[in-house]
Amino acid sequence: MENYQAWAEEVLEKVKEKMVWVSEKNKDIIPYTTDANGNYDDRSSEEKEWNHDDGLNWWTNGFWGGIMWLLYQDTQEEKYAQIARVSEQKMEKCFESYFGLHHDVGFMFLPTAVADYRLTGHEDSKRIAMHAANLLAGRFNPVGKFIRAWNQVPGSDTRGWAIIDCMFNICLLYWASEESADPRFRQIAMMHADTVMENFIRPDGSVCHIVEFDPETGVMVKSHGGQGYAEGSSWTRGQGWALYGFANANPYRQTGISGYRQKSSTLLHRQHPGEWYYSRRLPSAHAAGLGGFLRCMYHCRWSLRGSEACTGAGERDVHPCSG
Repeated sequence: MENYQAWAEEVLEKVKEKMVWVSEKNKDIIPYTTDANGNYDDRSSEEKEWNHDDGLNWWTNGFWGGIMWLLYQDTQEEKYAQIARVSEQKMEKCFESYFGLHHDVGFMFLPTAVADYRLTGHEDSKRIAMHAANLLAGRFNPVGKFIRAWNQVPGSDTRGWAIIDCMFNICLLYWASEESADPRFRQIAMMHADTVMENFIRPDGSVCHIVEFDPETGVMVKSHGGQGYAEGSSWTRGQGWALYGFANANPYRQTGISGYRQKSSTLLHRQHPGEWYYSRRLPSAHAAGLGGFLRCMYHCRWSLRGSEACTGAGERDVHPCSG
């Protein structure tokens, strides 16, 4: 891409400039969304009564801290580390409530506690992250070889539900296995990924959002439409979770199993060009898919070089994501 480096540096400078005042404005809260005046809410607020899986347990709560750690990594400015730890320390209280935590502990603690430990060696962050990893591992159904999604949903029997989002969350298990030298975490992640390969990904490379298994026998019962248009359709962000999950969890790199690499290639070819167009209209879906694309390009670069899915994709897809 012509002048790509200059463009990337210009975008990064704009981001850092904006985040100077955004970080200061939200330094004591865990922001999620804005009101009509552009002010963020606070998912850690104790003045509001939250549902079990909302408030401090909300699945995106790690993203704000994660942004702060990325800024710290780039600038080495201590203020970003301090703001990031506000989220981390508040979110530790989630362990006390317990019932609101589910498969999304990876989204919550990978960008916060794990990032903190990786960047600073903060031992207490390792403790928090290992706690979260053990909770995620505890959701594993050994008969069906899947990690259960969510907790009990009123009016539905969700004991056998698994969802594509969890492919991103199992990165926490790979990290925990590496840190503790305990293979159980990695084994659970691999078995879940194998189950996803077999039951979630269709021959055309599209993915199911929710798959239901019999919790007693492990037999697949059916797929649910979930956040897709209908049963049998493909949910754009879920497609991104699958692509990023198989690539970013790096199970094939850590275990030598090439099936994961091949599945990433299949998902990547499905994602382009049609899925890319639709994902651009949904920024979070586009970011997830693009992150997976970049990871996939790195790990699968020899087998994908010159393919239609990759040619010129940087120019078409990276630029729209920054807008």
